[in-house]
Amino acid sequence: MLLEKNKDGSFPILSLLMFSPYLYFVRGFSALRRLKSREAPYSEVSKGLYVGGWPSSPDKMSSGNPAVIDCTCHGRSMALMSALLVGLGVVDDWKNGEKLIKEKRSYIRMSALHWKALEELSMNRLSPPKNGSNARY
Repeated sequence: MLLEKNKDGSFPILSLLMFSPYLYFVRGFSALRRLKSREAPYSEVSKGLYVGGWPSSPDKMSSGNPAVIDCTCHGRSMALMSALLVGLGVVDDWKNGEKLIKEKRSYIRMSALHWKALEELSMNRLSPPKNGSNARY
């Protein structure tokens, strides 16, 4: 299909040709915004978990096998990372996840829609919050 990635994670040539104006615009916009804000391409939120954009080249990636949450310049990255931090037991709830992320990457913001989705996720949570030793807040 046209919008799907290849099995190795790359884009098909036809997709690249079709969407290259948009992709180049987004990359350029992100690069200019980073230059202006002097923000790092990504920030480590918890051991092995990063939020932000992909670095410009593989040699600028963190060592090991990092997990980078990149939803391209939107609060979706923060919402997804907040949910992941709760699921892994790093924090007790998404609000503390948001605080932890903002400590590491203050520029990122969530919208009211993201807050609502995380609140609904919290209300429908299957497991109880993990209190105690491995919760940071």
